[in-house]
Amino acid sequence: LLKTERSPCTRGTFLFKGTSSMPWTPGHRLLLAWTADVIAGRAGSAPCGWPTDRLIAIASAERVLPILSTGAAFADPAMRASVGTGIRNAVLLDLTRRACSALAGASVPVMLLKGIDLCERVYGNPALRPMHDVDLLVPRASIPPALAAISTVGLRAEEAPGEGVLRHSVVLSGPPPLRPHIHLHWHVANASYPLPYAETIDLEGLWGRSIPWTGAPGAARVPSPEDLAVYLCEHLVKHCCEEWIFAVDLLLTLRRLRPDPPAFARIARSWGVEHLCEAALRVVEGLFPRLGAGAFRDLVGPVPLTHLEHVFVRQVLSGRRSAGVNWLVYLAHCPTTRARARQLWKGVFPDAADLASLDPEEAARGRWTAYAQRGWKAVERILGR
Repeated sequence: LLKTERSPCTRGTFLFKGTSSMPWTPGHRLLLAWTADVIAGRAGSAPCGWPTDRLIAIASAERVLPILSTGAAFADPAMRASVGTGIRNAVLLDLTRRACSALAGASVPVMLLKGIDLCERVYGNPALRPMHDVDLLVPRASIPPALAAISTVGLRAEEAPGEGVLRHSVVLSGPPPLRPHIHLHWHVANASYPLPYAETIDLEGLWGRSIPWTGAPGAARVPSPEDLAVYLCEHLVKHCCEEWIFAVDLLLTLRRLRPDPPAFARIARSWGVEHLCEAALRVVEGLFPRLGAGAFRDLVGPVPLTHLEHVFVRQVLSGRRSAGVNWLVYLAHCPTTRARARQLWKGVFPDAADLASLDPEEAARGRWTAYAQRGWKAVERILGR
């Protein structure tokens, strides 16, 4: 299964292939095609033959409804969604500026990840990109002063940092009724399960290539276009592209920031995630063919994927995007049979310290139970059930 397969998937032809019982409906297919038209500036009327309320529900679940407001169809619901997104993001933008100013006052370097940065630099309009929270990156040694500084703007940590050895972040929440959140990271590889590339990511290079954030010059930084594209590839695979917005983020970054392909390839290799980037680019290319992801991949230089990685791409493009399917990529990512066995063992029988990295809602179901349920769900999706 791990033998390298050098015959790449045919561009634009493997969308929705896979097993016969595909979880995506014809409504998903219609909406994907229309979303691609909106991104390409070819927006017209919404596709007919499917109930409008169902299409709106799908767009909302995939978090692409606000960006559809730039098209001609779904005008009222999409516009309402974009207005709501704009209001929430305005609150989060204000929170981000105040937090970054507090961190600058404490001499703590800070970098924006995703969210606000994407809204401004990539989407060009904060009303088009929904956000759950604000993701900030600080050096590991600066966590104590960073928490103290952010507490001055009215947020408190929901958990103590460093309780787990896998999740490299802590969540801080604000007061009701809006309860804005800041997700404070000290590493870009952040999960409650083992990531085989976590130790190879070059954080020093990420900071060195970063550029000032225009929203608060001198107080915060944002990744270079190439680092942002690599990070979005890693993020898409880590979350199995469970929402189309992850693919839209990456696609718009490629189209509007135009990262340098050779620099992108160098960073991906230095981070040890070139296979993750190849898989992510193939997913974006499959979802939104002929919009630039394939051309960018050609300039970067395609990376031969293993059979398991091809299975991952096919599963995601068929709609089977549950947590755990990305283990197909992580297993193929391991260089030796021993490393793959250790990765599997850690996933099924995690260390006690790893269990402490589970999300609070997962831990509430019982730590071992949460791992077992997640693993079984992944097996079902991989088998196509």
